[in-house]
Amino acid sequence: MLKGNIALFLRLVLFSIAVLIAALPFATFDQATGVLSVDLGGASKFIVASAWASIGGGTFIWSRVAKRIGGVT
Repeated sequence: MLKGNIALFLRLVLFSIAVLIAALPFATFDQATGVLSVDLGGASKFIVASAWASIGGGTFIWSRVAKRIGGVT
């Protein structure tokens, strides 16, 4: 049961990240050539901001998640 919950959580996180990357202006898709272009400068700012928000700004939330699935915080 625990593996199913973790897999569901990971799917939620990864699909959310994929949707954000597709929706943000630093990724563009050219339908004529079928090429996905990513602006690395804009993407790096997004990655740093996301990492800070999820790790630095959300430690309380992560401790609650860990405690809920049986970990000790």
